[in-house]
Amino acid sequence: MDLAETIQKIIPQTKLTPSQIKEKIDEQIKELSGLIDEEGAIVIVAKNLGVDLKEHQEAANLDVDQKIGELAPNKNTSVVGRIVSTGSVRTFNKKDGSEGTFLPFVLEDTSGMIRCVAWGSVNTQISNEQGFTKGEILRIVHGFVKQGKTNALEIHIGAKSRMQLQPDNIDIKMIPTQATGSPKITPIKDITISMPFVNIEGIISRVFEPKSFNRKDGTQGNRASLSLRGENDIVFVTFWGEHCAIMKGIQENQFVQITYLTPKPNYRDNSKIDLTATTNTEIIPLNASDSKIALQIEKVASETHPIQHFLEKGEFGNIEGKIQEIEDLLTIKTKDGREIPLMKIIVADESTAIRINLWGDKVDPQLKVNGVYRFNEVTFKINNYSNQNEGTLTRTGTITQLTKDIETTHTVDVKSQSLTSKEMRIEEINQAEFCSIRATIIKDISQITTYRACSKCNKKVDNCTCDSPGDSVNRMILNVTLDDETGILRATLMGERAEKFLNTPTDRVVELKDAGEIDQFLKRKNMELVGREFQFKGKTKYSDYSSRYEMIIRDYEDLDPKEEIRQILEHLDNQ
Repeated sequence: MDLAETIQKIIPQTKLTPSQIKEKIDEQIKELSGLIDEEGAIVIVAKNLGVDLKEHQEAANLDVDQKIGELAPNKNTSVVGRIVSTGSVRTFNKKDGSEGTFLPFVLEDTSGMIRCVAWGSVNTQISNEQGFTKGEILRIVHGFVKQGKTNALEIHIGAKSRMQLQPDNIDIKMIPTQATGSPKITPIKDITISMPFVNIEGIISRVFEPKSFNRKDGTQGNRASLSLRGENDIVFVTFWGEHCAIMKGIQENQFVQITYLTPKPNYRDNSKIDLTATTNTEIIPLNASDSKIALQIEKVASETHPIQHFLEKGEFGNIEGKIQEIEDLLTIKTKDGREIPLMKIIVADESTAIRINLWGDKVDPQLKVNGVYRFNEVTFKINNYSNQNEGTLTRTGTITQLTKDIETTHTVDVKSQSLTSKEMRIEEINQAEFCSIRATIIKDISQITTYRACSKCNKKVDNCTCDSPGDSVNRMILNVTLDDETGILRATLMGERAEKFLNTPTDRVVELKDAGEIDQFLKRKNMELVGREFQFKGKTKYSDYSSRYEMIIRDYEDLDPKEEIRQILEHLDNQ
């Protein structure tokens, strides 16, 4: 039924003229800043006039509201729920040079919770509406569901979408009751990257005061953080910009509740989760003496367990053990050019042995082989690259030498720990992790990127941030397209790995470019490489540019089909 027919349904019950009803429709559209059309506005007008248009819902162009917990990616949806967290309107530069805006917020119904992003000035201006606050009810019509960077579902609200504050015709059973007591607390060990936000409780183990830094665009920003101990784990919370003020007055060893934090992958290790403060974040001091959680945290902080306990359960805690081996000190280069020392030691007790990693200022040159030590605040997890159980002393952890002796019969054979990665198919790649894929190069290599780089940090000379820059050297980047019959993946080889793959040093590639002979070189290499199958190992990462996962190749193996057949036949002969 069209708009005119719907107006005719209202006239007999209200005695209003068509022009009067149309005037009310226009007023309603203006009141909601143009976020609904005429057919949406007439439903609200009818409701205000006491006319029930439920039987004409199709005429109002309203979809049936779906449950958030049942949404699927890459589909349009209409949902209704309660606003539980609002951000602020942010700006970004579009590819055409113009400025765009977006507004993030979180919506919840009785089936689940989801992050929403409103795009464009027409949508983001809803943040100025009086009703757009935490706790209010909102309907999204014709939003698009997609996976975000962390693979969690998000609703994107674009030009064809609209939002309705205090909407009519809602199923009250889908609306969660407004929280009046304490927020729901998520244990640190249960936090996942797909959660829109979490509330946590714990004891602050360390406070990192605000520090200034220079952004890529030359402006200055601020960053502060803290570490929080839960019952069986520890998590780091970061505060950016004006959110640093939220930390004012907090102290180490305080028992607190921190609300509305967004989970993010740790920038060094994507297998770990950090938390980031939002506009709605609060730090609320609690009385530790009245809390079972606080007492449990203190108990865990004072206890030690056998190493085997953590190999089986993972998590976080303290161990006592004898150092069996201290490996050579390594220096790891970070993305910003800093060099961080890394010490790896093998520690054993009566149950088993494990490698412990000491980073940065936790490196202790006074540690001695056969010395017995207590290691406080160690996280135990599988190393995605080596596929081995390892421990890492946290930034707030401590090492104390003990006078007692420990009988040990266990060891870790460091040399036998080959760097292994999980075997995967391309279609299965949906997060940042180390993995191995068997794939064929299917596309000609059209170019090789070369640049002058600092020999220490491998960044472009102009972008080097080393205190004492290294030599200026030629460095190359090589992109290849892979196919394993389940999907296609863009992969990158850099530096020495690219040189090995092409069997050509970068200096020679630069010479070929200067001589105008690079096309002939690529033609020969494509004849060698395209169609050949390799086993690639590396780390996957999400590309904002291509909106899909790509791989940084760390190692590869040329798969010779004749040799593979020979090995299979030899295996069958031995059966």
